[in-house]
Amino acid sequence: MVRNIAIAALLPAAFASTLPKRDPCSVTDYSGLATAVSSCTNIVLNGFQVPTGKALDLSKLKDGATVTFKGKTTFATTADNDFDPIVISGNGITITGASGHVIDGNGPAYWDGEGSNNKDNPKPDHFIVVKKTTGNSKITNLNIQNWPVHCFDITGSSQLTISRLILDNRLGDKPNAKSGSLPAAHNSDGFDISSSDHVTLDNIHV
Repeated sequence: MVRNIAIAALLPAAFASTLPKRDPCSVTDYSGLATAVSSCTNIVLNGFQVPTGKALDLSKLKDGATVTFKGKTTFATTADNDFDPIVISGNGITITGASGHVIDGNGPAYWDGEGSNNKDNPKPDHFIVVKKTTGNSKITNLNIQNWPVHCFDITGSSQLTISRLILDNRLGDKPNAKSGSLPAAHNSDGFDISSSDHVTLDNIHV
């Protein structure tokens, strides 16, 4: 009897030793994002939902870091004109996407045919804010769809190349219940650029 108890006591430890260690640089849930950004230079975002009121914050990436989007990244609704769902900043960084990935901005939850003109229906004015991004950084091979109003806001950046993007807001071309006869998406510019130099846009489909 004593022998059986001893063996049983050893089982949890033996089982735990066989479990694979979680890679902190491969993010499968929003809760792991901050740790990956602070400690990794090769980050993979594996298709999770960003919660209400939380940004996909890539503003403190390590120099030379690479971030790769995989799967489908989605965003819960945050009704706030000043909210930025994705924030990017860094030196010599690369933001890219794996084959088949999608970044979906949840536009249908906001679209009312008025874009940023209807203050009674708040919505994120810029979906992706790129600021102080320098050192030959690259944003490339991204598939982005259904952003709420403006897609990219680029400010305070230099020596930045943005290439091979597909920006698809065609779903907003049709009216919805809020827009009447107007296209649901409005003010859905691809890029707003200010206070920046040597920013290259290449091979982009909007």
